[in-house]
Amino acid sequence: MVSNNGEIDPKLYTVDYKVPSVKAFFGSLSFIKTAEDGKTALPGAEFTLSGTATGSNKSWSQTAVADQNGTVSFDKIPAGTYTLSETQTPDGFAAMSDKTVVVSYGKTTVDGASAPVVIANTSAKTDISVQKVWQGGEGKAVTVNLLQNGRVYQTVQLSEDNSWQAVFEDVPVVDQAGKAYTYTVEEINVEGY
Repeated sequence: MVSNNGEIDPKLYTVDYKVPSVKAFFGSLSFIKTAEDGKTALPGAEFTLSGTATGSNKSWSQTAVADQNGTVSFDKIPAGTYTLSETQTPDGFAAMSDKTVVVSYGKTTVDGASAPVVIANTSAKTDISVQKVWQGGEGKAVTVNLLQNGRVYQTVQLSEDNSWQAVFEDVPVVDQAGKAYTYTVEEINVEGY
C-alpha cells in the first residue's frame, strides 16, 4: 500500500472480494394430456424429456406422469435441446409423435412454438376383416354393414370379384373421450337365405 506521503508500506494486507456467481436460466414445461376432444383428461400417460444440457454438455432426463387432471409438469430444465416422448400411452390411444423441446434463457418452446397448453392423443386404429362363407350355393353379392355402437359406420359389398372378403381399415378403437367402441358386423338379408 502507498501511504499519504507517497512511501510504500511493506505490510501485507488481505482484501476480500465478492466472487460473481452465474445463475442458470432453467425452464419448465407444463401441459394437459387429453383425449382427441381436447377436454377429457388422460391420467396415467407417461412422458420422458431427455437430451443434452447446453452449458454442461451433459445428458439430462426427467420422467413425468399425467395426474388425475391430465396435468404433466417438468421443472428445472437446464438450457438445451430435448426430445419429449410419450413412453406409456392410455389404452385405446396412439402415442403422440416425439416433440423437440428447446430451453434457452428460461424460455421453453415445443417444436419451435410456445409451449402447448394441451396435447391431445388420437385414438388407436384397427382393421376389421370380413369374409362371406356360403352354406349351399353362392349368391350374387352381399352387403355387409360395420356397426359402431349399434349404428352403421361403414358398408362394403362382397362378391366373387373380391373373393367374398373385405377389410374395414383404420377403424377407431375409442371415441374422442376415450370410451371403447363396440363393433359388430351385420349382413343385409340375402334373397333366398
